[in-house]
Amino acid sequence: LPPLCSLCCSAGTEELIYCSICCDCYHQCCVGMEFDRSGVENWVCSSCTSCGVCGKGRDTEMIHQCCECLAYYHMGCLGIHLPLPLTEEGANNWPCPRCVLCKGCSTQRPEKFPEECSVKLFCKRCVLLRKKGNFCPVCDKVYEDNNWNCRMIECDKCSSWLHDSCESLSDEDYQLLGELPRSIPYTCSVCQRMSADSSRTVKWRIAVEENRNKRIQSIMDQLKSQQMLKTLLTNLETAPNGT
Repeated sequence: LPPLCSLCCSAGTEELIYCSICCDCYHQCCVGMEFDRSGVENWVCSSCTSCGVCGKGRDTEMIHQCCECLAYYHMGCLGIHLPLPLTEEGANNWPCPRCVLCKGCSTQRPEKFPEECSVKLFCKRCVLLRKKGNFCPVCDKVYEDNNWNCRMIECDKCSSWLHDSCESLSDEDYQLLGELPRSIPYTCSVCQRMSADSSRTVKWRIAVEENRNKRIQSIMDQLKSQQMLKTLLTNLETAPNGT
């Protein structure tokens, strides 16, 4: 006999999923859950679901599953260690305290700071660096004052330092920006979006593009000065139909 769903007691046409604890099988539509097949092997049915803190099931209090480790927790059991404000919209994308990482360094577990935790979570080290202003306003990653290996650029309007990658700057753009005179201020993408005329191309981008074109022209002039290439270009110009 084919295996039957423990809820609707039928085989149906949909592939069955199995509880990793009791091995009972269910239709995905019957349990009312949506997840990809990669998480099926760690799935636990409602009868076997228990809180990772108190060990009790879902009957005592609303229980939620971590999107990373798939463990279950009562919100009341987590107390002040609740990592993120949980809403109905974000219930399927909620990390438990063991899985959530600091938004500033992505390595340490965050700690609860009232001024920070309403929106984002940071560890103690990153909170101190943020208070000094040592963070990129685009990605929220922090930086040390003596970290010379991190390529960043300062906005002349808000005085923030931003990663070149966060500003979508290529290696050439980054180098050309360093060659611009101080009379051409650099305005970051954050300030640009907040400006009244956000659609207008900023002066530094125009200057960078002009310097790029000058570089290309200089390279072309050097190549043309070589006798062999000069002869080749002359032959190409005089060839019929440009071929």
